[in-house]
Amino acid sequence: MLPAPSFFQSLVENVRESLGQLWLALVDTFPNIVEGFFVLVVGWLAGKIFVWLTGKTAPVMRLKRWLTKTGVANFFRQSHRGIIFKLFVLTIIFVLAVNTFGLPKIASFLDSVLRYVPNVIIGGLVALGGIALANFVAVLVKGSGKTTGTPHQVS
Repeated sequence: MLPAPSFFQSLVENVRESLGQLWLALVDTFPNIVEGFFVLVVGWLAGKIFVWLTGKTAPVMRLKRWLTKTGVANFFRQSHRGIIFKLFVLTIIFVLAVNTFGLPKIASFLDSVLRYVPNVIIGGLVALGGIALANFVAVLVKGSGKTTGTPHQVS
């Protein structure tokens, strides 16, 4: 047998070394991948439970009655509230999973999105307060119009 040329011998050694490094990198990152998927699954379940609890506690808080009484019910449906809460919880869980995967840029982006959510919630509450105030003023105008005998009807 002829001895293998040094070119092929070094090529085989380089490929073997590269595959060994790839295997070690996979073995090192596999626990992080498993942990990240575990966080995602637990977060998804937590989101489902949170939506279920929201649906169960809304009648206790008489939220639907208040929304109907103030005239806000047309703009704020119960199903949308559950979806909003679920997405908020899932975004928090997704940030945790992305940190587990070791993706800091995506985690910082999602963190900035989560920091913006309170502004959106406050804006929504201000809008709901405005709708309730507008409904109250409409009732006042309608009542004063009836007492003065004004033929115009406010709807």
